Amino acid sequence: MFTVPQRNYQKEIEAGVSTLESILLAAQKEIEAAKPSENLAIAVIKALQEKRVQINNKITKIVFISFNLNHSFTKFG
Repeated sequence: MFTVPQRNYQKEIEAGVSTLESILLAAQKEIEAAKPSENLAIAVIKALQEKRVQINNKITKIVFISFNLNHSFTKFG
Protein backbone atom coordinates (compact mmCIF):
# COMPACT_ATOMS: atom_id res chain seq x y z
CA MET A 1 0.00 0.00 0.00
CA PHE A 2 1.16 3.50 -0.85
CA THR A 3 1.49 5.97 2.02
CA VAL A 4 1.63 9.73 1.73
CA PRO A 5 4.42 11.12 3.82
CA GLN A 6 3.23 13.46 6.56
CA ARG A 7 4.33 16.99 6.03
CA ASN A 8 5.02 19.34 8.88
CA TYR A 9 3.27 22.65 8.23
CA GLN A 10 4.39 24.27 11.47
CA LYS A 11 7.05 26.50 9.87
CA GLU A 12 4.66 27.63 7.13
CA ILE A 13 1.96 28.38 9.68
CA GLU A 14 4.39 30.36 11.83
CA ALA A 15 5.57 32.32 8.79
CA GLY A 16 1.94 33.08 7.83
CA VAL A 17 1.12 34.22 11.36
CA SER A 18 4.21 36.39 11.42
CA THR A 19 3.25 37.96 8.10
CA LEU A 20 -0.28 38.67 9.33
CA GLU A 21 1.05 40.20 12.55
CA SER A 22 3.31 42.48 10.50
CA ILE A 23 0.40 43.52 8.28
CA LEU A 24 -1.80 44.25 11.30
CA LEU A 25 0.96 46.26 12.97
CA ALA A 26 1.51 48.30 9.82
CA ALA A 27 -2.24 48.95 9.54
CA GLN A 28 -2.38 50.04 13.18
CA LYS A 29 0.52 52.46 12.62
CA GLU A 30 -1.25 53.92 9.57
CA ILE A 31 -4.43 54.43 11.60
CA GLU A 32 -2.49 56.15 14.38
CA ALA A 33 -0.65 58.34 11.85
CA ALA A 34 -3.98 59.39 10.30
CA LYS A 35 -5.46 60.57 13.63
CA PRO A 36 -3.88 64.08 13.58
CA SER A 37 -5.09 64.63 10.01
CA GLU A 38 -8.56 63.46 10.96
CA ASN A 39 -8.62 65.79 13.97
CA LEU A 40 -7.49 68.70 11.82
CA ALA A 41 -10.16 67.95 9.22
CA ILE A 42 -12.84 67.86 11.93
CA ALA A 43 -11.62 71.18 13.33
CA VAL A 44 -11.72 72.77 9.87
CA ILE A 45 -15.24 71.47 9.25
CA LYS A 46 -16.44 72.86 12.60
CA ALA A 47 -14.84 76.23 11.86
CA LEU A 48 -16.48 76.35 8.43
CA GLN A 49 -19.85 75.45 9.93
CA GLU A 50 -19.50 78.23 12.52
CA LYS A 51 -18.54 80.70 9.80
CA ARG A 52 -21.57 79.66 7.75
CA VAL A 53 -23.83 80.32 10.75
CA GLN A 54 -22.23 83.75 11.22
CA ILE A 55 -22.72 84.60 7.55
CA ASN A 56 -26.33 83.40 7.62
CA ASN A 57 -26.98 85.55 10.69
CA LYS A 58 -25.49 88.60 8.94
CA ILE A 59 -27.55 87.95 5.82
CA THR A 60 -30.69 87.64 7.93
CA LYS A 61 -29.94 90.97 9.61
CA ILE A 62 -29.28 92.67 6.27
CA VAL A 63 -32.51 91.34 4.80
CA PHE A 64 -34.44 92.41 7.88
CA ILE A 65 -32.92 95.91 7.85
CA SER A 66 -33.56 96.23 4.11
CA PHE A 67 -37.16 95.15 4.58
CA ASN A 68 -37.65 97.64 7.40
CA LEU A 69 -36.08 100.47 5.39
CA ASN A 70 -38.21 99.68 2.35
CA HIS A 71 -41.28 99.41 4.49
CA SER A 72 -40.46 102.75 6.17
CA PHE A 73 -39.94 104.52 2.84
CA THR A 74 -43.19 103.19 1.43
CA LYS A 75 -45.05 104.59 4.43
CA PHE A 76 -43.73 108.10 3.76
CA GLY A 77 -43.65 107.86 0.01
